[in-house]
Amino acid sequence: MPFVYVASSEKGIAVCQLNIETGELSIVETVDTVPHCQFVALHPSKPMLYAVGTEAQESQLYAFDIADGKLTLCNTEAIGGLDPCYIAIDGSEQYVLVANYGGGDGRGSAVIVPLQPDGQLKPRSDLIQYDGSSVNPNRQRESHPHMIAATPDNRYVLVSDLGTDKVRVSKLENGKLSAHSPDSIASATGSGPRHFAFHPTQPYLYIINELNSTLSAFGYDAYSGIWHDITTISTLADKSELKEYPVDPASDSIQPKLKTGLLMKAVNYPADLHMHPSGQFLYGTNRGANNIVIYKIDNASGKVELIGHQSTLGDWPRGMAIDPSGQIIVVGNQWSSSVLTLRIDTQRGLLTSTGHRVEIPSAVCVQIG
Repeated sequence: MPFVYVASSEKGIAVCQLNIETGELSIVETVDTVPHCQFVALHPSKPMLYAVGTEAQESQLYAFDIADGKLTLCNTEAIGGLDPCYIAIDGSEQYVLVANYGGGDGRGSAVIVPLQPDGQLKPRSDLIQYDGSSVNPNRQRESHPHMIAATPDNRYVLVSDLGTDKVRVSKLENGKLSAHSPDSIASATGSGPRHFAFHPTQPYLYIINELNSTLSAFGYDAYSGIWHDITTISTLADKSELKEYPVDPASDSIQPKLKTGLLMKAVNYPADLHMHPSGQFLYGTNRGANNIVIYKIDNASGKVELIGHQSTLGDWPRGMAIDPSGQIIVVGNQWSSSVLTLRIDTQRGLLTSTGHRVEIPSAVCVQIG
């Protein structure tokens, strides 16, 4: 049975075992050595897990050895930057890529950390800080990278920058990010690109946009690194389905609990995005509508059709993952402290609850392996 690794910003890392047949989750252990843990990622071929957290107001990267789902800390590197929010391993399996959302210095960043042959961390080899802004006065006053990943052929590294409405495009050469022309994929003004996913067999890229609740599809030429727009579609069926949340009018930030001076406002902020292994379906989390949006993909054109929504039976679904067999989605509700499983209809793409869940506070990221 596979294991599920959940990043909890309160508790560190929770490890669960997943029964694919029933959807049942059982907690194996909780590791509290990663303060303010925001993301975890599995090594593609080694029994290693990487996590990011914040200690002494600086981004930290942690490497764990995995044995029967149990985690043993191997080493840690202070990597620089503020508010780490995403980890990926490049296609050569030589580097860990980290996105820092950014904070007090007003600049988000991307970090490259080389790996030793056994999967442990070396000191960082590069840190790139980004400049820029966009039209949202509260959310886009500066650069805010939210995801970093290499393209499937490992030719390019993409960084989705919510703060500037760009997906930045670079090349990774000898542990350094170098310029590519064009240097970005432009998103709609004020859209706030957050996470992205590649089609497993076709040259299509999909980006979920946090600030305007849309999904954008792009085609691309892998050799030239040129992207072209295909379509943009909403993540919502009806805005009347949105829940009202306490909002700080000074920062437009959403608060899980009502406090003095806050306003109630109906909001939706999409978060995670994952492609089904078959390449036929695409799934994204809607925080506010509190559901998973389901799209069907036309492999001939790259266009998507919204075919349904499935409630996550909780509050503020942020991270999710699809098991490698394509049968189960595990999703975490950040503000209702629940992680639950949904079964995938592999023919139609629709989801149904298995009835199984575990309680994990502030679940922000889910990985299965």
